[in-house]
Amino acid sequence: MNDVNLEEALASSLARHAERAPRPPADLSRQVAVKHRRRRVTRVTSAATSVALAVAALTFGIQGLAREDRDPSLINPAVVTPKSKPIEKQWPGAVQQIPAKLPDGTRFTPVDYVNDTTLVIATWRSSSVASALFTYDLTTHRTVKLAFPVQSPKVTATHDFTVGSGRVGWLSKSKNSTEIWTAPVSGGPAAKLYTGPVFPAADVSSLTLTGDSAYWSLTTGGVFRAALAGGAAQKLPGTDRMRLMSWPWAGGPAYDDGGSAMAADAPLQVAYKDIRNLVTGERRSFTPEVKRRWTCAVTWCVDERRASSRDGRRIVRPSSGHIFNGTAWGPALDRFVTMHGDGPSMSETSQQTLIDLETGKGGTFSLRRGDGAPLLDGGRLHYYARGTSYLLVDLSKIS
Repeated sequence: MNDVNLEEALASSLARHAERAPRPPADLSRQVAVKHRRRRVTRVTSAATSVALAVAALTFGIQGLAREDRDPSLINPAVVTPKSKPIEKQWPGAVQQIPAKLPDGTRFTPVDYVNDTTLVIATWRSSSVASALFTYDLTTHRTVKLAFPVQSPKVTATHDFTVGSGRVGWLSKSKNSTEIWTAPVSGGPAAKLYTGPVFPAADVSSLTLTGDSAYWSLTTGGVFRAALAGGAAQKLPGTDRMRLMSWPWAGGPAYDDGGSAMAADAPLQVAYKDIRNLVTGERRSFTPEVKRRWTCAVTWCVDERRASSRDGRRIVRPSSGHIFNGTAWGPALDRFVTMHGDGPSMSETSQQTLIDLETGKGGTFSLRRGDGAPLLDGGRLHYYARGTSYLLVDLSKIS
């Protein structure tokens, strides 16, 4: 093979690889040709092969970098504006309406789902202290009373009700302490698991029942565990500066008052910026491009003006003239936020929208003045009062 044939083979090889590669330097052929002419004929074949392999490796490397290794801030994020319709039409399989009173006229509030057909509900001695707990059949409206200790006059609040592992748990707070209690949803005595401090020394938050354990945090830091069967509470190693988000994820920093990142007096910081899976050890972080009051879940972080995935690849913006409502837990079930008009409403009704950040879909509903704000916390139950009824939304049924 002469020099001319070798040069043609080399040029042909480079052309094939260049079709799949970023544009090479304008003088690449000249550079290769110059180097080629300086070599002996017996080395040209090796040179052609080496260059071809180098170009192929470069092509693969750049393509791989674009797919996997580029910093999220260098990627144009996918931006979505929610598309909404009435909530009953948007997610008919997840929405249900029930009376807001028991047959004897007693008003109650939903607590959480036990399963697809049963709720735990609470009746109230005062606006902040519960008087009784019941299971509530969503089909028949039949109730069964659960064990719930009579609250002494010293109890100032019963709150943070949660359901899991076949039990309902709650916090019972007095001037001097916060107690964690649980009771079986199938019947049986209630049990006190833990006695902790109260604000301002510290506060108990994020009570979760899963597996054979109860988990919670103190606002001063730390994730704690106690067996549901009883026993001493223990702080999980390495969680001194963390708070529980949704088991097994914990992180920080969290707002000192446990309140929403949207609070007017909250600092411009990222709540739960850095998180860790307490089972696997996986870590995640969030570095926003815009300095606002962000609060994060595991995958999504939200501010009034936008929601962003932690990796920065997806952004959801509220509809024009609207803002997202913040929660102390970040997006519920790591994907749901509510949205309302930006500014005070003087009308008798206001429009709210439940937004699914994963799909960009929204379900709108009307609130009448005096109906009360919708509840959207970290669990699967979203509800709001509608006159003499409750509208229930099972977030776990939205896909």
